[in-house]
Amino acid sequence: MSSLQPSDFMSNTLAGTDYPAPTIHILIEIGDGSAKNTTQWSKLLNLEVSTVVQIISDLIDDGEIQEISSGHHEGGNTDALMLTPKGYQSLTKTDTFTRAEVLKVLNRIPSRDAKTILEGLQTYATSLYGKAENFSQGVQIVQGYQPGLLARTLQMFTEHDSRTYGFGPLFQYRCTNSLSDLIPRLKNTQNEVWTAVLEGKIVGTLYVDGEELGSNIARLRVFVVDGDIRGCGIGRRLLAKAIAFTEEQRFDETRLRTFQGMDAARHLYESYGFTLKEETKGTKWGKSVVEQIFMRKTGVGKSTTKPTPARE
Repeated sequence: MSSLQPSDFMSNTLAGTDYPAPTIHILIEIGDGSAKNTTQWSKLLNLEVSTVVQIISDLIDDGEIQEISSGHHEGGNTDALMLTPKGYQSLTKTDTFTRAEVLKVLNRIPSRDAKTILEGLQTYATSLYGKAENFSQGVQIVQGYQPGLLARTLQMFTEHDSRTYGFGPLFQYRCTNSLSDLIPRLKNTQNEVWTAVLEGKIVGTLYVDGEELGSNIARLRVFVVDGDIRGCGIGRRLLAKAIAFTEEQRFDETRLRTFQGMDAARHLYESYGFTLKEETKGTKWGKSVVEQIFMRKTGVGKSTTKPTPARE
């Protein structure tokens, strides 16, 4: 018997929560950093504006989201919205529930059908995020430091990983200290950053730190793409730039750290020749997770590109 019954699709609540589907949708979008106004929410969810206003008000009253004053009035919004710690917990619960339900179904499907199912899911996802794909066409990949880089990187990175893994203040503290050390070193030849920029806003980052590990080993750091355009090829464009840089600089090896469960990201890494080197379970980020290290060997001597000159 399937784990998903017809009655599940007529339920008043969704994904193991006490909230209906439109509320969960808005919660997910806010968690991904979406900055829509009430009119945009109304069109996206096919709801009356008054209904959207009520959903947001209820989420604020429930302590799931909070308003951050933006100092201007535009399109029906006077404040930006962000998740509270309770909101992050709700999204983590939703993700866990959804993954478990999907796995129950997939585990009953013969492996020979996996490719067909995967292609179907990819087509479905593409249809859902067609608008995001249109956005991605206007995204530029920019090399080098950009104004507001530190703040925007921390916002995207901590929001994504906090929502995905339930990390708290300790995670943000460690990330802040780590990036504060790296950004001043971007002037050094071995280090670099690429940002994905859409309409003047940073929507993705990837750093190369060629000094931290020593032994002519580069490390990819803070690889994140904003939720609005995730899954549209922006991460692949960033990674291609970073890999080309490590080869130009003739590093012997490139490494990156991630967490177990990031399957889509792992597929991208492996497509560029990364292999899993090490797995370690620990709590240094404030919660028990399995940290993974991937590595990629560089073809030493094959690059004919001269190293990038030092920046002033």
